[in-house]
Amino acid sequence: MNGSQRHCITYEQKTAANPMSFFSIVIPLYNKEAYILQTLQSVCKQSFSDFEILLINDGSTDRSLEEAAKVKDIRLKIITQKNQGVSHARNFGMQQAKGNFIALLDADDLWAPNYLEKIHALTKEFPKEAVFSSAVHISKKGLTKKAAYSIPDKPVQKLNYFRGSLKSSILHPSSVVLHRDVFTKLGGFDTRYSNYEDIDYWFRIGLHYEVVFASTPYATIQKIENSLSSQKFNWKTHCFLESYDTVKSEVPEFGKVLDLNRLSLALLCKQNGCEKQFQLLKGKIHSKNLNLPQRLLLRLPKVVLSTLRKLKAFFEKKGVSVVVFK
Repeated sequence: MNGSQRHCITYEQKTAANPMSFFSIVIPLYNKEAYILQTLQSVCKQSFSDFEILLINDGSTDRSLEEAAKVKDIRLKIITQKNQGVSHARNFGMQQAKGNFIALLDADDLWAPNYLEKIHALTKEFPKEAVFSSAVHISKKGLTKKAAYSIPDKPVQKLNYFRGSLKSSILHPSSVVLHRDVFTKLGGFDTRYSNYEDIDYWFRIGLHYEVVFASTPYATIQKIENSLSSQKFNWKTHCFLESYDTVKSEVPEFGKVLDLNRLSLALLCKQNGCEKQFQLLKGKIHSKNLNLPQRLLLRLPKVVLSTLRKLKAFFEKKGVSVVVFK
């Protein structure tokens, strides 16, 4: 076993811990010293307590490990690996999971105290289903609001992923719980990417499984400056969803959700000067799947797009939702 493959357990579960917990919670960690303690505390305070926590430290270089070590809980296991990216960290955690249900959580996000209790109830109410999720709150620069969804506001519903994700995705790395059979069948996240790797995985899930979705936000997604989604743009780290170019689906919304994500990626490429990648994505988008403002966005020059993004941030700070582009 070489250095890149070696994993060192730095805080082992005590023997008194239940080796077969109902939930295995997988948290990838990389340089989140300001957030990881609060994230772990939100897990340890869960009203449903039958779980293990697998914190996969992906080569953090800050004080993340010292902060995590402040949590003295026999259900917590910290595993350190050489930095290999968020997808590898999630996959390794899912491989190590002992529970039948795997709950994902990012190291800077939070759960409501009854999150696992609600998901546990859904697994009993829908025993034949394998994918569970809840709505999320989005917190950014002091403003917190519920994500906008394109679905009926029912307390609980079983949904096709693509029909439910025309505005916000009904699956998120901090609000999705999977039966371990999903990982066995589909494999893990694509380790080549650290951006849009989650959308790729949700697409794979959506082609095979229904989603049991709770409309109450039980998770809070914290948009922070040093998060993966806020780092300097590097198109090589982004999954451009090429594997779905030839996929045929009986669900009409599949093509629309694919093109909406292509639109978001294309605009990111144009704004960041990646003209070749922009043209490639633009050429794949079916204009019928976009509304007029979205079609116009594809025609705008880079400087105008940058201005619009600043305006979008301004309006969202004032509590006005702008969902034409991400």
